[in-house]
Amino acid sequence: MKYLSALILLLVCAACSPEPSDAPDEADLQASSETGELTATSVIGDWSGQLNIPGGPQLWLIFHVTEGEDGALAVTMDSPAQSVNGIPGEGAKIEEGVFSAEFPALGATFTMRPGEGDEMNGVWLQGMPMPFTLKPGDRSPELDRPQEPKSQDYVVEAVRVPGAEDGVMLAGELTLPEGEGPFPAAVLISGSGPQDRNEELAGHKPFLVIADDLTRKGYAVLRYDDRGFGESTGDFGQATTEDFALDAAAALAYLKADPRIDPERTAYIGHSEGGLAAPLATQTEEAAALVLLAGPAVTLGEVMLEQSEDISRAAGASDSAVEASANFSRKTFNLIREGMSEEEMRAALKEIIADSGLPPSLEDSTFKQIQGPWLAWALDYDPVPALEAYQGPVLALYGSKDLQVSAQTSAPLMEEALSNPQSEVVVLDGLNHLFQPAGTGSPDEYISIETTFDPVALDTMSDWLDDVLSE
Repeated sequence: MKYLSALILLLVCAACSPEPSDAPDEADLQASSETGELTATSVIGDWSGQLNIPGGPQLWLIFHVTEGEDGALAVTMDSPAQSVNGIPGEGAKIEEGVFSAEFPALGATFTMRPGEGDEMNGVWLQGMPMPFTLKPGDRSPELDRPQEPKSQDYVVEAVRVPGAEDGVMLAGELTLPEGEGPFPAAVLISGSGPQDRNEELAGHKPFLVIADDLTRKGYAVLRYDDRGFGESTGDFGQATTEDFALDAAAALAYLKADPRIDPERTAYIGHSEGGLAAPLATQTEEAAALVLLAGPAVTLGEVMLEQSEDISRAAGASDSAVEASANFSRKTFNLIREGMSEEEMRAALKEIIADSGLPPSLEDSTFKQIQGPWLAWALDYDPVPALEAYQGPVLALYGSKDLQVSAQTSAPLMEEALSNPQSEVVVLDGLNHLFQPAGTGSPDEYISIETTFDPVALDTMSDWLDDVLSE
């Protein structure tokens, strides 16, 4: 699961910013640049460099500058560590020897000018200016992912599953062990944000690794692109967690209709927000068991506030910065709860941003995040009633270093909500939100960790499924 929303990402960046006196001023930035002539020809191409956020993470950024048929420049940006690609820039231009573009979705401005040799001196302005060096080419960090299957010596089938609504067709992949079956089976449900069938992020493919492990252990596994993403049809932007739960239920019904599947031995495996969707899906299509990977047991509003605080502290933010970020989140969440018109909400948001001392450029991106049905539905949704209503066995796995869904908060509440004697709540020591062995648990570590999904977590899941789905 990515950050629960881009809003949280922006607040984390703001919380990581040092006091204004620590930021380089324009004179310093100008002095650090070499004088040179910049032309469209010299700027077109890929430029990559490592941005060092003071007191925070290091982010590898890649800018793709192109020229359209009309001769106008265009730019997009990738942030591999956050599994974000193709963020569009606006107003790309060259003036007085400086290339510049706005990134409204992030409330940021990017500039670059010639540096030494073939390098460029860049400045990323997001609440404060951050200079960094860019080199030509897409110099993405080389990623070693040893758990990704080099071969799949089992049955692999492309599938298209009718979703819960007209116009929704879920494209995915079904993997089955060799043999006739019938096999026990699982449907994988991804975390928040548009996800592909592998739940790919930070160069990792956790759902591919999970499916490969389970299939080799005798399970059929169905994973699919979220509606409106990848090869699946539908409108992701107008969907809520309830809709994603209905899609998961449709996927399980599809599996149960396959004669190679044992319909009495099926499970939903949901990660993060998928851990909210799984219990809801059972209300439409029953599963014999649930596996909840970092599934919240509190409202997403509470999760988002705690997530922002934990990630900010891990990045070295001061207590005052953390509290300022939390106050901003609470105020924006209240705008959603008050049911304002778009005009009223934008005016109130503008006032909140000004009162919080944040740059006005955050208005558009924040407004986009608090619009739409998903956050309005998820903000105050309490997952406990659905957990209590499900009578089957549940395995709830957490990582002790998860900074996105806190095990300290959710694990005890999950324990209280589950009634089946075969249910287990397990907190695995040293693992983060992706179930990787972690240092701090901060999301900026995800890309640098080679392990995609800890083998102990894989074995814990499959051993438990073997027990509860035994013939």
